[in-house]
Amino acid sequence: MGKKLDKLLLLMWKNVLIQWRHPIQSIVQIITPVLFSFLLVAIRSLVVPEPHGDTHYQPFENDLVLNKTFARAIAYSPRNPILEQIMNNAILGIYKKSKTKLKLIPCNDSAALEQYLMNELNMIMTVAGVQFSDSLINRTSLDLKTEVTFRFPAELRNGKGNWMTMLLYPIYQVPGPRSWMENAGGPPNYYTEGFLIMQQEISLSIINYFKPFQSNVSLYMQRFPYPKWIEDNLLTALQNVVGLIFMLSFVYTCISTVKIITTEKELQLKEAMKIMGLPNWLHWAAWFIKCFVMLFITIVIMVLLVKFQWYPHTENTVFTYSNPLVILLFLVFYISAVITFCFAISVFFSKATTAATVASIIWFLSYFPYSFMQRNYSSLSLNQKLFASLGVNTAMAFGFQLILMFEGTEEGIQWYNIWDTTSPDDNLTLGYLIIMLAIDTLIYLLIALYVEAIFPGSFGVPKVWYFPFTLSFWCKRSNVLEVEEEESLIIEENEFVEDGPSNVEVGIKIQHLGKSFSGHRLAVRDLSLNVYKDQITVLLGHNGAGKTSTMNMLTGMFPPSKGTAIIDGFDIRNSINKVRENLGFCPQFNILFDELTVKEHLYFYCRLKGFPRDKITQEIDYYISKLDLVVKTDSLASQLSGGMKRKLSIGVALCGGSKVVMCDEPTSGMDPAARKILCDLLQSQKKGRTILLTTHYMDEADLLGDRIAIMAKGNLQCYGTSFFLKKKYGAGYRLVMEKSTICDVQKITNLLQNYIPDIQVLSDVGSELSYRLSPEKSSIFQPMLENLESQSEHLGILGFGISLTTLEEVFTRFGSDEIEPNKDIPVPPSILPSNFSYALEESTNKSVFFNQLLAMLMKRSISILRSWVLLLIQNFIVVSFLIMAVILARRTNLLNNLPDMVITLNNYQNPVITFTEVGSNKYAGSYKDLIIRNEHTLLDWKDRNMSSMMINQTIENVTGVRKRFIAGATFDNNSITAWFSNQPFHASALSLQLIMNTFLQKEMSANYSIKMHNHPLPPQLDTRLKNLVRGNNFGFQIAFNLGFSMAFVSAFYIMFYIKERSCKSKLLQFVSGASVLPFWIASFICDVITFVFTSLLILFTLLIFQEDGFCGFWELARIFSVLLLLGYSMLPLMYVMSYLFDIPSTGFTRMSLVNIFLGITAMLVVQILAQPEINLENISNIMHWVLLLIPHYSFSTGVRDLFVVYSTQENCNVFIEKCVNFTIPGFPHLTPEQCKKKICQVVPKCCSTTTNYYDLEAPGIGRNVIFSLCVGTLLILLLLLIEHRVFEKIASAICKKKTPLISEKQLDEDVQDENDRVKNMLPMEIGSTALIMKNVTKFYKDYLAVDSICLGVNKSECFGLLGINGAGKTTTFKIMTGDIKMSFGDAWINGINLTSHMKKVYQCIGYCPQFDGLLDDLTCNETLIIFSMLRGMSFKAGKVVAKKLAIDLDFAKHLNKKVKELSGGNKRKLSTALALIGNPLVLFLDEPTSGMDPVTKRYIWNVLNRVRDSGKCIILTSHSMEECEALCTRSAIMVNGVFMCIGSTQHLKSKFSDGYTIIVKTKVTDLTYNLMAIENFVKDHFADAIIREKHHDLITFYIKDKTLPWSQMFGIMERAKSLLAIDDYSLGQCSLEQVFLSFTKYQREEYL
Repeated sequence: MGKKLDKLLLLMWKNVLIQWRHPIQSIVQIITPVLFSFLLVAIRSLVVPEPHGDTHYQPFENDLVLNKTFARAIAYSPRNPILEQIMNNAILGIYKKSKTKLKLIPCNDSAALEQYLMNELNMIMTVAGVQFSDSLINRTSLDLKTEVTFRFPAELRNGKGNWMTMLLYPIYQVPGPRSWMENAGGPPNYYTEGFLIMQQEISLSIINYFKPFQSNVSLYMQRFPYPKWIEDNLLTALQNVVGLIFMLSFVYTCISTVKIITTEKELQLKEAMKIMGLPNWLHWAAWFIKCFVMLFITIVIMVLLVKFQWYPHTENTVFTYSNPLVILLFLVFYISAVITFCFAISVFFSKATTAATVASIIWFLSYFPYSFMQRNYSSLSLNQKLFASLGVNTAMAFGFQLILMFEGTEEGIQWYNIWDTTSPDDNLTLGYLIIMLAIDTLIYLLIALYVEAIFPGSFGVPKVWYFPFTLSFWCKRSNVLEVEEEESLIIEENEFVEDGPSNVEVGIKIQHLGKSFSGHRLAVRDLSLNVYKDQITVLLGHNGAGKTSTMNMLTGMFPPSKGTAIIDGFDIRNSINKVRENLGFCPQFNILFDELTVKEHLYFYCRLKGFPRDKITQEIDYYISKLDLVVKTDSLASQLSGGMKRKLSIGVALCGGSKVVMCDEPTSGMDPAARKILCDLLQSQKKGRTILLTTHYMDEADLLGDRIAIMAKGNLQCYGTSFFLKKKYGAGYRLVMEKSTICDVQKITNLLQNYIPDIQVLSDVGSELSYRLSPEKSSIFQPMLENLESQSEHLGILGFGISLTTLEEVFTRFGSDEIEPNKDIPVPPSILPSNFSYALEESTNKSVFFNQLLAMLMKRSISILRSWVLLLIQNFIVVSFLIMAVILARRTNLLNNLPDMVITLNNYQNPVITFTEVGSNKYAGSYKDLIIRNEHTLLDWKDRNMSSMMINQTIENVTGVRKRFIAGATFDNNSITAWFSNQPFHASALSLQLIMNTFLQKEMSANYSIKMHNHPLPPQLDTRLKNLVRGNNFGFQIAFNLGFSMAFVSAFYIMFYIKERSCKSKLLQFVSGASVLPFWIASFICDVITFVFTSLLILFTLLIFQEDGFCGFWELARIFSVLLLLGYSMLPLMYVMSYLFDIPSTGFTRMSLVNIFLGITAMLVVQILAQPEINLENISNIMHWVLLLIPHYSFSTGVRDLFVVYSTQENCNVFIEKCVNFTIPGFPHLTPEQCKKKICQVVPKCCSTTTNYYDLEAPGIGRNVIFSLCVGTLLILLLLLIEHRVFEKIASAICKKKTPLISEKQLDEDVQDENDRVKNMLPMEIGSTALIMKNVTKFYKDYLAVDSICLGVNKSECFGLLGINGAGKTTTFKIMTGDIKMSFGDAWINGINLTSHMKKVYQCIGYCPQFDGLLDDLTCNETLIIFSMLRGMSFKAGKVVAKKLAIDLDFAKHLNKKVKELSGGNKRKLSTALALIGNPLVLFLDEPTSGMDPVTKRYIWNVLNRVRDSGKCIILTSHSMEECEALCTRSAIMVNGVFMCIGSTQHLKSKFSDGYTIIVKTKVTDLTYNLMAIENFVKDHFADAIIREKHHDLITFYIKDKTLPWSQMFGIMERAKSLLAIDDYSLGQCSLEQVFLSFTKYQREEYL
C-alpha cells in the first residue's frame, strides 16, 4: 500500500505542477464559475433591501369588489327550493354590504354548473359558481354537516396567478409578511376575488336555515401583524434562475475537465504512463484529487461571494439566513459528482473535441429533468424527485431550490433543518439530496471504470464485459506463467534466421504474433522472434512494415489478434500489468508533458517505476549528463527542440532501472551529433536489460544492433547478427566513388571491366556511384585501384572507398516495400520524361481565381463530409435541445386542473390558533371548544392585545410563527375579529370558517358544521398573456434552448480554422498561391450551407410539433431570417476568433463558454432585471442595447420577441372575437371597438404591443436585424484586414526594426566572400539570381535566432543548410516563406522582394515544412488536386499531376488513403510532392526525407536531382549527411544563426579535413586484445595515424599524410584484414558528417 500511496502522491505532484505552470488557465477554471456567481452578486447589488418597521393591518369587513370585471351573476347547483332560498338570502346579504345586485343562475347539477361556467364568456359575466352536493336535488332538508364548494375561475381576476389549491404555502416564501401592502391579504386574494363575502353570506344563510337568528355582533377580518423586517425582492428574482446560473457556472469546468482528460488519452500520455507502471485506479484518484482541490477553491470563493454583506448598513446577502458551511457541504458533494460525471463522459471518447462537445450536451441534459419538473414540483412524489436527482444538475437545482425556500422562511438552511421541509406540502430535504449526490458520484465513477476496462479506446487491452463477475477479478491469481510445453520458441527453419546464443537468457519471446485492423488489413503476420537480455535487438522495415504495431502489442497499447509474447516471464495477454512494472517505452511520438522540466520528467518516471528514492538524484544527474541536457535541466519540455525532446523521451524509457526497454525510432529528427550521443548511451545501458528498438538509419542499426531483424509487409524476413546478414548474402565488397560534374560513368565502367568483365553499376544517385566487387576477385583489387587512382582526375572521380556489403544493401533486399527479396535495388529510372512539367497549363487571372475557389470549396466540403460525426453532433445538439424546449414548454403551459381543497385546520402540521377575549361574548367559549375538540393547539392570551402578543411571539420565533400560527380570534362585547396569517395561501378563508362554525355550533350543537371547499375551474385562455411578461412562455423556452444549442454549434465552426492554421496547412495553401478572397469565400459558402442545413432542420422540427407561433409559413420564415442573421454575424466572428487559439478543442471550449455567457446568460440577466418586481427596467434596456452587438444575444432575444409579438396579437384577437360574438339575454351587445377598448383595460399589452415584427421598438426585432448586419459586415472587414496584414504593417511602420548586432566572430573567408558578393550585387544580378538573402536577421524578443545571413543561390543549384536542432535553419525557412517576418534585412526570390511583394513570391516558391502541414481528412489524391488547382490548374490537369507525382515519389498505392492513415514517411513524400506542384523556381525543403526508409529516400533523391537539373533552385535542410552529399551542390553549416562555413561538399571536406579516415570494425571475440593489435598495426604502417574515436567494436583512425596513394593504403588494409580479427573496414576522405561534428561541438557549447 505504501508504494500505491507514493505513486498517488507523485501523480498529484505532477497534476498540481502542470496546473501551476498554466496560471491563466488555472485562473480561468477557478474564476469562470465565480463570474457566474457574480451575476447573483450583481443582481444582489441592484436589488436594494428596504427596511420596514413593525407592520400592522387594519380590520376590514368582507365585501364584493368588482372593479375590473363584467361579473354580475352567481350560478349554483343543484336546483332545489331550499338552496334557492339560501342563495337568495346570500345575495341579499351581499347587496346589503356592497350595494351590488347579483342574478342567480340555477343549474340542474354539478356537471351542468361546470359546463355553464366553462363557457369563457359566461364566466366573464359570472362571479362564481356555488356547488352543493348533487344528493340534495330531490331533498327537502340539508345535512347536519353541510358541504359547499365554490367554483371560481382558476385564474385570479384581480391579481396574478391562480388559487393555488394544490399548496398550503408558497413554494418560495419571502422574508417579511407576504404581500405586505395588501391589507386583506395577497394572492390568492380571497377578499378581492369575492370568496370571503360569498363564504360569509352563504354560511350565515345556512345557519339561518337551521335556526333563524339575528346576530348583533360585528364580524371583522384582520391580518396578523409583523415585527420590523427587511424587504428583499431578490428571492423573487432568483426563483427560476439560481439553479440555471449554477448549472451554467460549471459548463466550462465540465467541458475543460473532459477535454484535458481525453487529450491526455488522445496524446497517449496516459497509456505511456500505464506502460511504465501506473495502475489505472491511481490515475483516476489523482485526477479526482486535483480537480477536487481546484473546484473546492472555486466553491469556497462562491460561498464567500453569496454570503458577503454587500451593503454596509444591512446584513442581507444573496443567501442571508443560510449557514455558509451547509451550502459549502452541499457544493462539496456536488463538485464530487461533477468530477466523476466528467470521468464517465471522457471514457467513451478518444478525441478531445468530440468528448467536449458531447459533454456539453449531456451536461445540459442532466439539468433538463429539473426544468421539466419545476413547475409541478408540489405534485411530485419523493421517489420521482430522487430518481430525477440521478442527473447531477437536477440534484443541484433541487438543492438550491430548497435553500431558497428556507431563505424565504427567514430561517435559512441550517445544520438542524437539512432533514426538514419548509412546509407540509413538501417531501424533499437537503439531506436526501446530499445522499443522492454521493450516490451520483459513485455511479459515475463505476461507469468510468467499467467502460474504460471493456472499451479502452484505440490503445489498451480490453477486458471481457462480464469481468466484474469473474473469480479472477476478486481473487488474486498466481503470477506463475503457464507457458507452452516447449521451453524454447519454435521458429520454422529459415536460412535467413540465425540460431540464437544458447548461453544468453531470452528477455522477450514472441510467439506467432499477429494483428489485423478494420478492413482485414494485416499489420503483423505470424511473427515469432526471440529478443535476448544484455543485447540490443534492432527491428528494421519499410514504412508500414509492422514495426510500430509489434511494439504496441508488446507494450499492451492494443491487443494482438493472434499469438502472444512472453516478456520477463509474463504473458502480454493476461499479465500486461506485471509486464509493465519493469518496462520502459519510447514511442515514435514524444511522451512528454509540456509543462514539466527535463529534471522533473526523469524524477516523475523514476518514481513511477518504483526506483529507490535515495538514488533518484544520482539517476537524474547521470541521464542528464549522458543525454547532454545539462544546461537544459530546468527547461520545460515545450521549450526543447525536437531532437532534445527525443533525447528526453529515451531518458524517460531508460531511467528507473527498466529491465525491458523498447524504443520506436528514437533518433528520428535528430542531428548526427545527437544521434551519436544516443548511441553511446544505449551501448552503455544494455547490460542487465533487454532492449528492442527500430530505426531508419542503417549505420545506427549496424552500430547498435547485437541482432537485427528485418520486417516487410508484416512478415519477418531475416534475423541475426549484422555479420551473419552480410555474410549470408556473400555479396562481397562495394566500391563507392564520389563523382564530379565532368564524371563519365561509362568510361569508369569500361576501365573496371578490363579487370572484372561482368561488373555493372550498382547505383548511380546524385554524386555517388557504386559497383559491387566479388570477394573472389580480391587479388586484382590492387592493380585495378592503382589504375583507377592514376586516371581519377581524368575520369572525374573526386574520391573512392571500399567496404563490405552494408546493412543498407541487406535492407534493400529484404526490407523494401516494393523490391522482391534476393534482388538488387534497380537504379530508379526517370519515370517521367526529362522535360516533364508539374504544371500542365497556363492560366489567366480569371481562371486562376475560379480554380482556386473551386479548390477551396473542395477542401472545405470534403473536410465537412469526412468529419460527419461532428456534423451529426452539431445537428443533434440543436434538434435535441429544441425537442426538450418544446416538451418543457408544453409541460409548463399545460396548466393542470387545480385540485379541490377543503378549508380545514387538519391540512396543517401542528397548527396553533391564538385567542384573546377583551369583553364578554357568548361565542368565545364555543370557539375555544371547537379548536380543542379537533385536537389543535389553542394559545389563550386572555385579555392581552393580540397585535402586541403576535409581534413578540414572531420576534422570539419567526420560523415557528410563519409555519404554525395559522389563525386566531379576538372576541369583544359587540364584535369578533377573525385573525389570519397571510403566510399560508388559504388562512383567511379558514379563519372565517372557524367563526362561521362557531356561530353554527353555538346556535345548534357540536354535531353541526359547514365544510367549505375551494375547487377552481379548469384554466382559461388569458393565462398565456399573463405569462408573456415573465418569460414563462413557449417563445422564451424555445429562444433559450435554441440559443444554448447554437452557442455550441457556432463554436464547431472555429475548430477547422484553428487546426488548419496551427498545423501550417493554411500557410502551405497560401505559399501554393491561394488568395485571401477565394480562401474565405469558399469557407463562408460551405459554412453557410451547413448552417442553413442546421437551420432548416430547426424549422422542420418546429413544423412537426405544430406549436402556435412556430408552425405557419410566415412564422417559420421569420425564424429563418433570424437564423440567417445569426449565421451572417456569427461565422465571421468565429473566423476572427480562430486567430486567438492554437488547439481546436480549446477554441471550441472557450468560445462555447463565451457564447453562453454573453448570449444566453446575458439574456437571462436582462430578463430578470426586466421583471416588474425588481423595478430595474431602465438598466435592463441599456444592457439590451449594448448586448445586441453579441450575435447570440441578438439571436435569442429575436426569437423570443417574435413570439411575444405573435402571441400577444393572437390572444388579443381571440378575446376580441369572442367578445363580439358574445350574446346573452339581459346583457348589451358590444361592437369590436368597444370590445377592444374593454379588453385593453383588462390587458394593456393588447394595445401597447407593436404588430410589426420588424419594428425598431420592442418587442419588434428591427434593432436585432440592424445590429446583426452591421456586426457581420464589420467582422468581415476586420478579417480581411488581418489576412492582408494591415495591422502588422501599421505596427511595423510605428515600431522601428531592430538593427542587427555587429558580430564579433571572425567569419570564415568563404562566408565573408559570400557576404561581400551578395552585398555588392547589382539590381540586374539580383533579378537573375534565384534566391538572395541580404543581412537577414530575426530576433525573438532579445534572442537573436538568425544573425545577418547573406546568401545567393543560383538556378540549377541545391543548397544545403546544415546545423543541429535550434541552429536557426527552420527560422530561416519561415522567414523566406512568409510565415514570420524578419526583424531586419532584405530578401529576393527571382528578383521579387519578400517584404513588399509576398503574394508574387508565393507564385515562385514551393515549401515542404519540417512538420507536415496536411489536413488529415483529405486523401493524398484530393490534397494533390487541390494544391494543383491553387497553382491555377484545372481539376482535370490536377488529376494528371497528382498521379504523376504519386508515381514519381513512390506512393501511388497510397494515393486514395486519407492523410491520417499514412505512415510518417509517406506523409513526408506527400509534403514534398506538394512543394513540387506548379514547377516553382525555388523549393524550400525542410528535412523532406525524415522518417523514410533508405529505399524510399533514394527514390526521392532521384526526383530532386532531376528537379534541380531542370533549372530549379533547391534549399534543403537535412540531418542526413549522406543526403546532403548526394543532392547538394553547395552547403553551409549554421551555428547560432551564423554561417560557419560554405562551399561544395568536396570543398568542405578538403578544407576542413586534411587526410583520410580509416574505420575498422573488429570481431567481437577478445575485443580488448583485437583493438590493441589493430592500433599497433595501423600506427606501424601509418606513421602519423591518430586514433580519433573508439566505440565498442569500432575504432576510427585519422591519417594526416595525403601523399599515400589509395592502392597502397588498400593493400595495407587488406593485409591487416588477413592477419588480424577485422570484420570490415572503410577507407576514404573525412565525411561531411565529420566536418559537421567538428563545428557543432562548439555550437552545442555556445547555444545549448
